[in-house]
Amino acid sequence: MFCHYNAKVYEECDRKSMVEKSKTSVLCAYLKSMRFYYCFVTLTAGCVGMSLLPHDDISFSSKAILMLFLFLSWGVNQIINDYINLEEDRINAPNRPMVTGALPANIALAISASAICVIIIYSLCVNAISVIPIIAGVVMNIVYSHAKAYGIVGNLTFGISISCCAWYAYVLLGGGIISFFTNHWMIWLILVVLNMIMTYFTYFKDLEGDKAAGKNTLIVKYGRKKASRIGFVIGFIPFVIFMLLGCRITSFFTDHWLIWLILIILYMITTYFRYFNDLNGDKTAEKDTLIVKYCRKKASSIGFLIGFILFVIFMLVCKKEFLFWMTCLEASCLHIYTGYIFLKKNVGALTYFNLKYNFRALCLSQSALVCLNNPIEGLLLSGLCEIGISIVFEKWYTDATE
Repeated sequence: MFCHYNAKVYEECDRKSMVEKSKTSVLCAYLKSMRFYYCFVTLTAGCVGMSLLPHDDISFSSKAILMLFLFLSWGVNQIINDYINLEEDRINAPNRPMVTGALPANIALAISASAICVIIIYSLCVNAISVIPIIAGVVMNIVYSHAKAYGIVGNLTFGISISCCAWYAYVLLGGGIISFFTNHWMIWLILVVLNMIMTYFTYFKDLEGDKAAGKNTLIVKYGRKKASRIGFVIGFIPFVIFMLLGCRITSFFTDHWLIWLILIILYMITTYFRYFNDLNGDKTAEKDTLIVKYCRKKASSIGFLIGFILFVIFMLVCKKEFLFWMTCLEASCLHIYTGYIFLKKNVGALTYFNLKYNFRALCLSQSALVCLNNPIEGLLLSGLCEIGISIVFEKWYTDATE
């Protein structure tokens, strides 16, 4: 009888253990599906909105809560996007948790809906009108899942949806619902364009699934070869944007155009050397001799050394505009590098792994916009994104099929 009682206890313990493991696995699958490397995009976009506020008397706690919401907002909405795009994800990302069944759709949607409700309730308590950008962002995310089938319309919809993060942050902390567009239309437009460019490169990895699902993205429409050439040209657009924006707000470029031109050329060269290892080798390389490894390491070191020298020169020449121009230049070079590396390598798993440059380029571009009004915050934000995206990609998201 005693043995029978013990068996029942053990059986009950095993059952509870299985339930706990099941809950943990679902939670892990949900967190995995949030795609944390994307979360830096919504975070930096929201910080742009914060930097546009005319007052700077925002408490640390208010900023911290808002930044947490902004960071998580991508992942929460991504779950909805995954649910809508299950058909093409079965081809593009067969190991994605919702596709494999590791993340039940009803549970995932319930968690996301609960998170959105928490954000809405908090926003209603702080500034009721700020709920409008939240609703607009969620609606645009759903619209994007369908608009993706119509070429550039999908890119535009995506850009507008991300700009809602800046709009939300601006309104929540006291800005006007309309004045965001009337007073800062140029910054809003830049945000939309930058995000349109970013999402263009993400479509390379989804080509087969999008084609099978009948989604006529620009990559499907033009094919890999032609689309990669277009992407290379597109990579220069942020550079042009920042030059025009910089000329509008400061006389540095017009007064020192020759110095600026020389520094740009040198910086592009050092950017190539810094990422030499990624460009000329990858994880699938079978032969990687000691000499090749040494050359790559040496080239990378030379790149960082030149970069440091340029950093000092910029600090001395740009003075008060230093942080803005330095962040602009780093972001512009990463955009150009993204276009170049997709021109060279636009097939297979590398279309996924090379996106780390794409995301970093966008986040640095948005950090540069923050630097316009809050240079120190913009610098810290750019550093956080550089480190955070690299760690997330290299440690947590190592499977291109997830």
